[in-house]
Amino acid sequence: MKYLCLILLSSIVFLASCTKEEDPVVFLPPPINQIGEWEGVKLIEDFANDTLTSQVTSDFIIEMQEDETALITTDDMIEAIDWHIFNESKSIVIIREIPTSDGSTVTRFKNMDIIINEKNKQQWQKTYRRLNTMGEYIGEHIETWTMIK
Repeated sequence: MKYLCLILLSSIVFLASCTKEEDPVVFLPPPINQIGEWEGVKLIEDFANDTLTSQVTSDFIIEMQEDETALITTDDMIEAIDWHIFNESKSIVIIREIPTSDGSTVTRFKNMDIIINEKNKQQWQKTYRRLNTMGEYIGEHIETWTMIK
C-alpha cells in the first residue's frame, strides 16, 4: 500500500510539473496602408521663437507602388522617389535623387513621422530645429503632408 501511495504521489507531482507547450506567438507586420494614389497638401510652417513667421501650402498627387517606388506630381513637375516604412509603421523615409549643376545626382533622405496611418487618410510630419551660427535654437521648420484617397 505504501508503494502504491508513493507511486500515485510521484505521478501527481510529475504531471503537475509538466507544462503545456504554448503556441508560438506570431508577429505579423502591420498592414501597409500607403499603397495607391493619394491627393495631398503639403504645409510648410516656419517658427521663430514659437511665433509663426511663414506658412506655405502646395497641392500634389502621389502614386505609391508596392515595390516602394512612387511618383509625386505637382502643377510644375513629376518626381520619382523611393520610400520605405519602418519603426513599426510609425515612420516613413522618402529617398530622392537630386540632380546637381555638374550633371551628377545627390541622394537625399527625409525621415517623416507617420501621424495618421489609415487606408483612406495619411498624415506625415517632419520637424527641423533651426539653429543660428552659434548653435543656439532659434525656431522650427515643420513640414506636414496630409493625404486622402
